[in-house]
Amino acid sequence: MSVYQQRRQRKSEKENKSSINNSRTKAKKSKAQEEYAEVTGNIKENIRADNRNYPETLATEAEEAAHQNRKRTFSHSPIK
Repeated sequence: MSVYQQRRQRKSEKENKSSINNSRTKAKKSKAQEEYAEVTGNIKENIRADNRNYPETLATEAEEAAHQNRKRTFSHSPIK
């Protein structure tokens, strides 16, 4: 997931949270709470997926740098 998509999701999460806090009736509040829970769940899933994929992408970048003899890129990677 790209950074821009994550920012859009977080912005919608904040909007949903403010709509929960600003709603006056219980029906609107519960509906807003359901929407907020769904958006928050999606964001958390994406964060977990990014955290799982990050070491793999670093490893592949390091392997590519090693094959192309780019020592600077390879030496700056945190996985050693």
